[in-house]
Amino acid sequence: MTLFASRKTLFGLGLVGLMATSPAFAADIARLTAQATAGNAQAQFDLGNAYIKGDGVAIDRWQGVKWYLKAADQGLAQAQSELALQYADDGQAGDKAEADKWIVLATDADTHYLPVMRTIEAGMTIDDVHKGHLLAQDWQTNHPHPVNSATIVGH
Repeated sequence: MTLFASRKTLFGLGLVGLMATSPAFAADIARLTAQATAGNAQAQFDLGNAYIKGDGVAIDRWQGVKWYLKAADQGLAQAQSELALQYADDGQAGDKAEADKWIVLATDADTHYLPVMRTIEAGMTIDDVHKGHLLAQDWQTNHPHPVNSATIVGH
């Protein structure tokens, strides 16, 4: 169970290092880490979530983003959407186009993410959106094959 309303608020308050201490969480994290390290996209996404939310590990946004990026780069739409939200929350120069890139890719894979794309793009300039779409096109050119079920399941 996550008790935090927003990532931005959590990190803005400096609430880091909070973690669940259950032995079950430790076993789950060890299993997820092994699967994620082996290249399992779903495990990479789940481990990213654990770090972002502090589920079984200390909250560590950078580790969370690292694992989201690995899963997103394999084409996992769920990870692409969460990565887009992380970039959109960051507010640093250049991150808006990167946020748009990832949400465009997620939406291309699954129209379920269209409302997220609309929300993210509403806070952008036309130039940011254009750059994001160009980045997405470049990514698609270099990643012609989406995630397959063997990569997600890891069996």
